[in-house]
Amino acid sequence: MRITTFKALYPDLNFITESESFFEGVKQAYLELKESNFFRSKQDESLYICEIKCEDRTYTGLIAAVDIRDYIEGKIKKHELTLSAKEQVHVNMVLKNKAFLKPVLLTYPYVKDIHDILLKYVNNHKPFLKLEKDVHGQEHIFWQIKEADVIEKLKSLFIEEVPITYIADGHHRTSTTSLLYNRLAGKPEQDDFSRLLVGFFPSNELRIDEFNRVVEALNEISTTTFMAKISSVCNIEPLEFGRKPLEKYEITMFINKEWYSLKWRPKVLQKYASEAVIIDATLLNIEIIENIVGIKNIRNDQRVTYIEGPSGIETIKNMVVRSEHCVGFCLFPIQLDELMKISDVGEALPPKSTWFQPRLRNGLIIMDH
Repeated sequence: MRITTFKALYPDLNFITESESFFEGVKQAYLELKESNFFRSKQDESLYICEIKCEDRTYTGLIAAVDIRDYIEGKIKKHELTLSAKEQVHVNMVLKNKAFLKPVLLTYPYVKDIHDILLKYVNNHKPFLKLEKDVHGQEHIFWQIKEADVIEKLKSLFIEEVPITYIADGHHRTSTTSLLYNRLAGKPEQDDFSRLLVGFFPSNELRIDEFNRVVEALNEISTTTFMAKISSVCNIEPLEFGRKPLEKYEITMFINKEWYSLKWRPKVLQKYASEAVIIDATLLNIEIIENIVGIKNIRNDQRVTYIEGPSGIETIKNMVVRSEHCVGFCLFPIQLDELMKISDVGEALPPKSTWFQPRLRNGLIIMDH
């Protein structure tokens, strides 16, 4: 990876009385907030360390700019298809704000030398920005690396040891930057889109949770018929208590105030044996939501609601109980090696398959373009 330094903008926390509303509104009000001096600017071209502390663990990563050509040349790999309509929204936002308000989250196989440099720096330097726990229970801390020798060492390590990275979060921001670079390159009057703002977190510093689903499935079919059709593709076992799946190829289902374990029948798994990786979300989308419920447009149909894994099963239960037509499904999280394998062969995961931790926030560290 060709990483480069940049001059970061960051919020002046002395002027922020309610952090949640401030950061939620940054995308819409960035230029106004910047003009009103809500942001400070680092004068030195630097790299930055980001530490995100959650209740159960701490994540440490490097914030840098990268050459967008690394994405165009396939060195930054994607696992999700982008939508042109959503890309247009990002184009409008980037051109309006003239800034990248949030780093794209990239992951790569752990490199001890990089980790050791970041850890040593954190232990021997004071941070310049510290945002106390937000509504998600996360604390964000940032350090500025401006020493030339440390910067050059990190640049060399990324070139030598990190030939490939994987997008964990930020597919549309990345594709939008690439689109603008291709369209505006060589036009001196235009803004510079040759660089992308990213946060590098090694694979051992990344947690992948699942996206669960609540589906309006019982409008035109009885519960008995629905269960009978599911039994043709899954072995069904009642559960005494609600829980998430314990392993791959198991889905748990909440219907009529009862929990069930669904395990794919061998004939279903055999049907997808030629796939690079068999993904439970794919099987659920096709074999149940599409073939049984009749929902063809999984991403945009309003009868499907996606629930991020950390919300827990209570959120799913409450949504299902409120509607006699709804059914809840919980999936086992996709593993990082599966995601990398899918990315390496140029395939894509189904919509809403992964929920990554840590979660980088809009407006905490910004790169103008």
